[in-house]
Amino acid sequence: MIEDTNHLATSADQRAMALAGTLAAVSSLLVTLGGTAPAPTFAYISAGGFVAASFMAAASCLPRDFHIRGHWWRDWEGHIDDGDELFLALSSQAQENDLRIDENYRALKKAGASMKRAFVFAFLVFAFFGGAQAGAIFLAL
Repeated sequence: MIEDTNHLATSADQRAMALAGTLAAVSSLLVTLGGTAPAPTFAYISAGGFVAASFMAAASCLPRDFHIRGHWWRDWEGHIDDGDELFLALSSQAQENDLRIDENYRALKKAGASMKRAFVFAFLVFAFFGGAQAGAIFLAL
């Protein structure tokens, strides 16, 4: 279960970095071709917005404290010192694993929310760019 969570996190990081790279490429394209756009100022502003969205997407990949399966000796010492039965010790360790899994899911949910904000922001920047260029063309007519 914990390895599956780690795999999900790795896949999410790959998607976030792909989005960040794509947004950076779009930004560089806008900077390069912005002078030929109907509203060059808005093209440059949009390029800055895409750079910001790229950083937002990359921020969802920040290192997180993922818990891995398994237990340290110090986790078992208390059970041995207390003379716990094997079943009680195993069930206690299983409960600790459940807590670790819940913490992993919270970290994934936080990263997912960050990625969603980056995607929505990039969409809004794209809408701003398209609307500004369409408005400039409309006003030129």
